[in-house]
Amino acid sequence: MSSWRDLEAQFQQLEPSMEKARLEHQKEEASERWQLGGTVDLDAAKRFRVLAAEAGALLESSAVVVPAEVASETDPAKRWFRALWHMAGPHDAPIAGLMSQHGRSAGRVSTGQVRRPAHTSAALALRFQAADHR
Repeated sequence: MSSWRDLEAQFQQLEPSMEKARLEHQKEEASERWQLGGTVDLDAAKRFRVLAAEAGALLESSAVVVPAEVASETDPAKRWFRALWHMAGPHDAPIAGLMSQHGRSAGRVSTGQVRRPAHTSAALALRFQAADHR
């Protein structure tokens, strides 16, 4: 498994091909969805997801303290995405709305994004490297 230092370097290497990408987040009452948007090539997107899964797995075994919303996620990549969302801000405030179907309330939805997710991931990995060595 990679260390935080390794992951930081790998996210940094990925940054030039992802500088115009964003990690988009959509949350409804019963579901949550993450996807890459903006300008990003397929190979960079695949590599980012692999690194995110490694980082999410490392979160589970490291000494880093994370919010409950992050720790409770069972999927390693989503765990990393949640860490970016909750710990690597500031981000633009999410846009919240109400869904309706045939004039009746169908629940709430919010959307938001993490800009430059490879750069943000590298910065968070570096912060966790420092926290693990205290």
